Amino acid sequence: MPDGVEDLMEWAVDNGGYIHEDLELVRDESGVSVRVRATRDAILPDTPLVSCPYHLAISYMNAAQRLPFLSRGVDFPEDFVQNTTAHTATVFFLCEHFLLGDRSFWWPYLRSIPQPTEPDKLGTPLWFAETNMKWLKETNLEKGCATREASWRKQYDDGIELLKDAGWNVERYSWTLALWAATILSSRSFTSSMLQEAIDGESQKEPKVMDSFPVLFPLVDLLNHQPMGKIKWMRRKGDMAIEAALEVQPGQTVYSNYGPKSNEELLLGYGFCIPANPFDQVAVRLQMKFSRRRLAIRETQSSYAKDDPDDVFYLRGPGHHDGGYPNLVPEFAAFPPALLDMLSIAVANEREVGLLESGAASLGSRHRIAMTRQLRSEIHQKLGALLRSDAGLATPQNQRQRHAMIYRDGQRDILQTTSARLEDRLKQAHSLDELLTIDAAVPLLDSLTTAKSFSAGLAVSLGTASIPELQAAGWESDVWVLWLAGLAISLHYHTLPPSPTHAWLASLVGAYGAALSPTPSHPDSPPEGQVGEIVQGLMPVIQDAASAGGVWARPEWADTSVLRWAARIILAESLEVDAGKRVICTEPLAGA
Repeated sequence: MPDGVEDLMEWAVDNGGYIHEDLELVRDESGVSVRVRATRDAILPDTPLVSCPYHLAISYMNAAQRLPFLSRGVDFPEDFVQNTTAHTATVFFLCEHFLLGDRSFWWPYLRSIPQPTEPDKLGTPLWFAETNMKWLKETNLEKGCATREASWRKQYDDGIELLKDAGWNVERYSWTLALWAATILSSRSFTSSMLQEAIDGESQKEPKVMDSFPVLFPLVDLLNHQPMGKIKWMRRKGDMAIEAALEVQPGQTVYSNYGPKSNEELLLGYGFCIPANPFDQVAVRLQMKFSRRRLAIRETQSSYAKDDPDDVFYLRGPGHHDGGYPNLVPEFAAFPPALLDMLSIAVANEREVGLLESGAASLGSRHRIAMTRQLRSEIHQKLGALLRSDAGLATPQNQRQRHAMIYRDGQRDILQTTSARLEDRLKQAHSLDELLTIDAAVPLLDSLTTAKSFSAGLAVSLGTASIPELQAAGWESDVWVLWLAGLAISLHYHTLPPSPTHAWLASLVGAYGAALSPTPSHPDSPPEGQVGEIVQGLMPVIQDAASAGGVWARPEWADTSVLRWAARIILAESLEVDAGKRVICTEPLAGA
């Protein structure tokens, strides 16, 4: 039997605890585990496996001396208890009882768990050596560990000051000891809901008791975690117990089930990871600031929660136990509804904002592809950083590195799978001609003019009609404006065969007015100043191109309204796909 555990079991049983006689404790490199003795019969369902009476539990209730819980000789000043958090009070309570050594009522328990001098056994990343922390490079836990340590350190510093002010001797409470106590609470505790049967009615009204706080149940906390583990946590009249939900065979390990926890949560809080964890996910932080108009839309969405900040979201891989999030768009299945709702507002142009305000069910292809591109960009950034940091890692050399690798691999797999889905959707959009590129658009206009006059005019005015050269020189957006204006003018004289582009052009009239009829700017259009700058910059180009004849010689260019119309549309409706490169979604505009 592992060191110290025999004394723990004897102490617990003497004080009303219970462990099934057919269970044994064994130690391996991952710690202590519980299994059915190979020489015994199977344990049947609904059989109690282990229990801990409430008076052996350790929590804020003991530190605060809230009856019927006892502090067992550690009487903190009431000012400290009242002015610190339940977590902080419990941390110092654990520290004090550890310092009492064998004089502490809970010493048989405290000496059986990992000690402050055994960082390798504590396991969580806050105890990692620098060589182990390299395995968390560019993961969420690289910053997550620093954030948690800073939070716990502040609680420790604040608690020390409160105890000092009360005249308490704090010299023995080192930061290492407090970090140990906080780690024990993180890695071994249950929620305070399991203690409710023993809390009297008066104490239940206390704000700190009404909130959730950590509770240690000696003996019960020996069972390790298995996702999907079939056990039952039982709140009984005098104790907390774990019962078998299914038959447990001889030689089989008995597990608890800590709930649907990702590897990130398991590693940070408990110090281990589960290979192929069915509840694994990736946390991403996206902060979006909205104008009043867009914020008003956000507040009407069903995923909006006023008191819950919308900035951290959890992505699911295809192997998640609950599957993807419900969504009619398959490539968005990895993303929670709140993220998609926020992003739908963030990427919407002003025309689409109006549709959102009206409660439109769909905003069309441009909006959907804009969301896909933005999501892909966010995922690529996170995945790229992770892949670049992989280069400095070799084969894991110890248990901590092995668990970190499991976590790291899971994060990478989810990000890569999600990225591939988004990438496939964008490729599909190109292959199905949903997107019109400038190198496909220019020949379309040339086909309506004599001697490919549109391209000829670009060559005269810009020095080249080569699309790659124009893109390299930064002219693509301007060429798009000229193209759309030229197309509208040409269609005044020619007929465009039925096509997706033709249908898209027809829908522009409903959203932005007719190109050749002078109209005021659409209320949802880009700022007039930005449009004016484009028009002013392109008039010399048009004048130089006139010598090419064809479409450039048409009188409609003299009225800048057609150019303004085209500039408003390109600014609002086109999508930037790469630096300086743009596309147009040829699906007719939604709501037009």
